[in-house]
Amino acid sequence: MSAAPPDTPRAPPEELLRGIQLSKFFALPGGTLKQTRVVRAVQDASIEIAPAETVGLVGESGSGKTTLGRLLLRLSEPSYGQVWFEGREITHYHERDLRPLRKSLQVLFQDAAAALDERWTVEQIVAEPLLIHGLARSAAERGERVAELLRTVGLSPELRARRPHELSSGQCQRVSIARALALGPRFIVCDEPIAALDASDQRRVVELLGWLQAERRHSYLFISHDLRMVLHVSQRVLVMYAGRVVESASAEALRVGARHPYTRALLNAIPEVDPRRRRLRVLLEGEPPSPFQPVSGCPFHPRCPRAQLDPCQSEVPVLVATEPDGAHEVACWFPHG
Repeated sequence: MSAAPPDTPRAPPEELLRGIQLSKFFALPGGTLKQTRVVRAVQDASIEIAPAETVGLVGESGSGKTTLGRLLLRLSEPSYGQVWFEGREITHYHERDLRPLRKSLQVLFQDAAAALDERWTVEQIVAEPLLIHGLARSAAERGERVAELLRTVGLSPELRARRPHELSSGQCQRVSIARALALGPRFIVCDEPIAALDASDQRRVVELLGWLQAERRHSYLFISHDLRMVLHVSQRVLVMYAGRVVESASAEALRVGARHPYTRALLNAIPEVDPRRRRLRVLLEGEPPSPFQPVSGCPFHPRCPRAQLDPCQSEVPVLVATEPDGAHEVACWFPHG
């Protein structure tokens, strides 16, 4: 489909990006009867991100976090729902119409070394988006721009001739950040960007991302399984379980008053040195449901300490505001008060 016409309705100007009731289903052949199996990777997920805001997305592996990030970047076509960017709905834009937007929508991957072409030098890697979008007219101009980007992320321009295997994991992630910055993006999906780094590199990369946001007003979707880090870097947090958003609130509200038992279990896994701040234990047993065999009712009920036969095992709870301003939402039949 082609781009939306100029008179397409616009979202509020203070909102940079919005996903509305996004779902992504994958059809996979197979099964004992050779029937097509459907994987519901994301179901009815909504998210809003403002300029210069960091929204955290947390959950166990397989919860749908990366898929939701790809839907927002329009790297994957949603089965249902809408994606809005800078006031326009871009859900069904053709790739040629998305091309001008790609400069504003970037991504950082977990394993930066694997995401970088090992045959290319650092200069080639960072300069690639400049070449694709025609933003550097000469080799000299590209070289100057690459050097500037490397300095911005704390790397020496002398590294330009090296290849990824000659760099540390932290340096590779900084090269990835430099490449993402080359086009002046407004929104960056950070998909587990520090999971493969040691503690010191994690701290440096998080500090760099924060400084860049303050300087350039980027917005981030910070995806992680580590709730402690998500609470540290984010203003607002969405918690995903089995493809659904089960809780959404400010980082501070989750820290002091999480309502969903899954969120409380994740909080409980965070080490707490001060005994005065230790929380009531919420044990999380079992495994998330298989995407091939979704459970009936609330997807968390097989692991939930408060689950009841009805309605937990028969009806799926929807996100409901727990505060008058609607800033805290939870999908649970018996949320913690």
